[in-house]
Amino acid sequence: AKENFPKEVAVFDDGRKLIDSGLCDAVLIATNIRVNGKEEKVGSPIVNPLEDSSFTFFDDNNEVVTSVADGKTMVTIGAMDQFGWNVGDIVSFDIGDTSYEYEIAGAIKDATFGSSIMGNVRILLSSSDFEELHSNPSAMKSIIAAIDTTDVNKVKEDCASIDGAQ
Repeated sequence: AKENFPKEVAVFDDGRKLIDSGLCDAVLIATNIRVNGKEEKVGSPIVNPLEDSSFTFFDDNNEVVTSVADGKTMVTIGAMDQFGWNVGDIVSFDIGDTSYEYEIAGAIKDATFGSSIMGNVRILLSSSDFEELHSNPSAMKSIIAAIDTTDVNKVKEDCASIDGAQ
């Protein structure tokens, strides 16, 4: 969880700062997802809670997305276009022995992972749906962090010394 992020990476030696508003819990989906029962090869789907995210997402009308209802999801607009998904379609996936299912409520623009070159699909859930997913002992938990820097190589060096960082 964000509150457990190692304190020693909050400020680097040369003054660069880990943007404290730039942390977001995530669950990585190791299997392909299904949409309306059809398996889709979508790279590495990333699931985040919308309400607890420090990142801002926009819908296809450039309006800020502020909530996702329980049982619903917002997914990357590029994936919706690429795979022909629509609002109302059902996204499902398995983590361990548990199946999860959400109805697509809309599309999001995702500056971080939305590009087709990234090969990722972001799946936004309500905080309560995400917490249920995140509490699954088989979930691959992660934290996405934004770092304000002009020296990417120095950040890689600094992060390499953090236990579990990639």
